[in-house]
Amino acid sequence: RRHLKNLELEAKHRFGDDIDILRREFTKTPTQIENETFKLLEETRRLEHCVHVTVLNAPKIEKYNYGMDMKASARKIHRDAVMIKRKYYRKNLLEEIDVECDILRDMYFAAKTDYPDWITTKYYTDISDSINRVAKINGGLLKTTVA
Repeated sequence: RRHLKNLELEAKHRFGDDIDILRREFTKTPTQIENETFKLLEETRRLEHCVHVTVLNAPKIEKYNYGMDMKASARKIHRDAVMIKRKYYRKNLLEEIDVECDILRDMYFAAKTDYPDWITTKYYTDISDSINRVAKINGGLLKTTVA
């Protein structure tokens, strides 16, 4: 139970607190959106690499069970980011990335609790940071309207 101390889920509003939402400007130019989709693509590449490195160090059985699911989820996030970058810009793709990020987070949480020797705290914090960077850019695009 001790190793679960800092891993509890927090009930946060997914768009930040109410004051942040009221202060934000959610209208962007097409150039700003182009730059954000490029950043999203870069971050999904980094995320996919982090997942790949994590799975390489997995024990044999987990490599085939957890590892395959983790890699497939990261690949789906990257695939959707490529589609968004290629102008197939739809809210449903952004929502799918949001859902896949949550699924990947949950898989790493389960792996961290079940196999602490494999998913160390360093791996967990690195992958969580990577997932959060992707989710942050994705959330910005999801809330954006084009000027």
